[in-house]
Amino acid sequence: MNKRRIVNFRTFLFSAVFSTIAVLSFSAFKDNAVLFVLCFFLSIAAQTFLFITYRKNGAKVAGMLVVLTAYVLTLISCILVDVDYERNMLFDGESATDYRLTGKIEEIYDDGINKRLLVELTESDSSGKVMVYLQENAYNEIDLEKANTGDYFTATVKLKRQPLTDDGKVNGYYYRLNVRYTCYVKAGEFSVEPGKTVSYDCYVRETIRRNFISALGKRYGELAYGMIVGDKSQMEFGMINDYGVSGIGHILAVSGLHIMFLSGLISWLCKKLKAGKKLTFAVSAVFLILYNLIVGFSASVFRATVMCITMRIAELIGERSDSLNNLGFACTVYLIVRPFGLFDAGFLMSVGAVLGIIIFMRPIRCAISRLLHGKLKKISSTVSLSLSAQIGIVPTMIYYFSGASVYSVIVNVVLAYVIMATFIVLFIAMIVALIVPAFAPAACVAYPGLLFMDMTSGFVSRLPYADLAVYAGGAVFGIYLVYFITSRFVMKGKAGWPVIALCIVYCLGVFAAYNIPFYDRSAKIYCYDDTMGQSVSVVADESGKVAMVAFLTGHESLTERIKELKIHKLDEIILLNVNYSIAREIVLFSQEINVDRIYVPYYDKEFSRLWDDVGIDYTELKESAESEMGFYYIKAQSRYHAAFDCYEKMLFVSTGFDFGEAEEKTLSDYSLIRAAKGDFIKRKTVLCNNAFYGKNGAEYIDFGSQTYYFDLKTGKTEIFN
Repeated sequence: MNKRRIVNFRTFLFSAVFSTIAVLSFSAFKDNAVLFVLCFFLSIAAQTFLFITYRKNGAKVAGMLVVLTAYVLTLISCILVDVDYERNMLFDGESATDYRLTGKIEEIYDDGINKRLLVELTESDSSGKVMVYLQENAYNEIDLEKANTGDYFTATVKLKRQPLTDDGKVNGYYYRLNVRYTCYVKAGEFSVEPGKTVSYDCYVRETIRRNFISALGKRYGELAYGMIVGDKSQMEFGMINDYGVSGIGHILAVSGLHIMFLSGLISWLCKKLKAGKKLTFAVSAVFLILYNLIVGFSASVFRATVMCITMRIAELIGERSDSLNNLGFACTVYLIVRPFGLFDAGFLMSVGAVLGIIIFMRPIRCAISRLLHGKLKKISSTVSLSLSAQIGIVPTMIYYFSGASVYSVIVNVVLAYVIMATFIVLFIAMIVALIVPAFAPAACVAYPGLLFMDMTSGFVSRLPYADLAVYAGGAVFGIYLVYFITSRFVMKGKAGWPVIALCIVYCLGVFAAYNIPFYDRSAKIYCYDDTMGQSVSVVADESGKVAMVAFLTGHESLTERIKELKIHKLDEIILLNVNYSIAREIVLFSQEINVDRIYVPYYDKEFSRLWDDVGIDYTELKESAESEMGFYYIKAQSRYHAAFDCYEKMLFVSTGFDFGEAEEKTLSDYSLIRAAKGDFIKRKTVLCNNAFYGKNGAEYIDFGSQTYYFDLKTGKTEIFN
């Protein structure tokens, strides 16, 4: 006889949905009272409709009261967080120049490419934290090996405020870390003094890190620490990238997988010791809560812990647990406590993976079992678990990381038991070493597993098409609704196949809208405003090859521009200037966009060593030499500029070029000039960041901060949407 469910009417699934609506509506419409109130009343109307529909069922009416309560509490939580952000500010306005920043270092991030410090302010605990971006070069490097959490950081900086919401968007990463300010500091412009005290949780984490590094060395010690604590802040950049591309990056972000391993280990030990259900539950709850303390109550671990404890309670009282209710309950609790965690990629991936397993694991396992005629059941379960979880995280992966791992399922199946065994060994070694420090070397037992995972991820990440670049916007999250509609949880009846067909059309439409250019992209110059960088242009020649010509600052977000154009590959990047910061930005950019070759006007060890280390293909283009697409450098006013012939002779001018002092011969050969700030030049077409001046000097179009393009075939300039 089947056990009855804890909640017959999936109350917490509805509460999670309405809590999500509360966060989204507040984020999008908090500055528009009319739309916010309209969204609020529509949500209340929807819940009222459900009340009326189920008014004869007392249990469901009670469930809807829970849903309403969750919605209101989440909305109140959003308001309180927003008020806290606005009230506890260090200064008025968006930034403060020459701000004397003093604080305690809470986290150190150093992957060999990016160096950052998370600083907790000493003057005001309620004003949030500061993310300090450290700027170095090959001649003046910053050694963070000498810095420790708990040390005191001091510098005079330009402090920039990071608002909670910006145009309806929330930086989930900053919110999770409580980062409310950012600043950039150069090498030699800050000081670090040893701290006198350190918080207990930081002390425990640092002890775990030191124990792993002493037993396994720097590379695999950081990998082991990442697997156990979910902190990959000091892992090598290339290593993190390999794990992400191969599809096992999830082992470096503590998630439900870790809770599953830990819960399974505790249950197995309790069973061997013949402990009762109550004792097993108590031991599991204590260990899971302690583990949450160690990893800082991350979203994915918190969600998995709540689900696990709910499941254990169901077993304890003899009820049958409902997975959707458990997931909904965990999400509801988390969103009430940390509402804007909804925008955190880790939280969404964790929830998506579990939702994928709930919806797809059973049908996939049945299909595989039929193919194998009921044999190899463990393999069927492993494959179905991995595949369903990967399906679940696809929308989030594409939205946040612009790609999907092609070989992820295969790699996860191959490494499933290696990952599980390695995690269990490391966890036991961690506990033993914390109790008896002399046993820290016991972690070396995990070395073979770490080595095998490392070799596999490195090999797979270099296979053809290992990392498929796919773009998507907010509409991609509608695919989660598609997953649910097409699942066994929705009774479709005779409308089954038409509904599924419509869902498939929606998914294809979403990906097509963000990835397929439904227009002729050839012979155009796309120009961007200087709020995202200095004089950045994307040029498509008449054959369809694409190049980016740019004078950069090193603080750009280049990927967003390329996404606008639905470009998955750049044939060339022509840099008008280059230094260590710019080279570092190009490294990050090349991890998301396929770049065939980069051209630079000069060679310098300041950036070349960095590119050599990560395998960036670059060429020093001498004067009079041309790139494969036909770009070439010229030098004027001690600056490098790029020229190109396609319908018209074009000159791409570096920022800082003075047109008033320019020699006539510098400009005489070119009819089209692209510059960050352009003046009217007789008989020239000038494209600048903020405006376009026509050839006759009479036409003036103000494009503000929007992207626009110049059509080389027609000579027309249009805003690009």
